[in-house]
Amino acid sequence: MKSIHSIFKKKSYLLNEPEVQELIDYCDDLQSQLIDIKQSEQFSKEDIFKEMIREILVGCDEILEGQDIDYKKMIENLKFYIKTNCEEYNIRL
Repeated sequence: MKSIHSIFKKKSYLLNEPEVQELIDYCDDLQSQLIDIKQSEQFSKEDIFKEMIREILVGCDEILEGQDIDYKKMIENLKFYIKTNCEEYNIRL
């Protein structure tokens, strides 16, 4: 992003105009909102990832407690689960 001062570099006197100052304040507010949205999306993805890991661990424990284990099928299901969740929540691996 360009800084406001670099945009008005050649006409810095315009920075003193009330309308320009209002526009600067508005842009600052929008920039703050954008940062907040990006941070909340990041935290949301972290929460989703943590929940996915918890579910995988619980599933692994349940499988290991069982006597008839088909490891190939278990791994195929695990890969499908991970890929599906990553696509659904737009998590890139």
